Amino acid sequence: MLLWLNTLDQQQTTIGLVSDGRLVVSRRLAARSEQLAAHIQRLVGKRAIDGIIVAAGPSGFTASRSGVVLANALGYAWQVPVTVVSSTPDWSIVRFPKRFMPIMPVYDRQPSITLQ
Repeated sequence: MLLWLNTLDQQQTTIGLVSDGRLVVSRRLAARSEQLAAHIQRLVGKRAIDGIIVAAGPSGFTASRSGVVLANALGYAWQVPVTVVSSTPDWSIVRFPKRFMPIMPVYDRQPSITLQ
């Protein structure tokens, strides 16, 4: 079972479970919900997660970063591989590294960070 995570949409976040190359369950939540981790915990329940698929952009800085950070944190905690896609993929061809390795977000432009 794979966990699907997409925080790129400004209006909603999508989480789901993928099995045998198809999306078997999915939930749409308010964008960047503070309860995202709790929603994932309820969705996963006692299922064993073998990997995490995250949409990493291109998108805005916060949208891309929030999904990737959560996917990396869960991948590290669960010791499962994480892979990145740009949008909803063909589930049957998604490939993973052999072990957990952090992934990077893809931004649609350079972050605008100012120092005070």
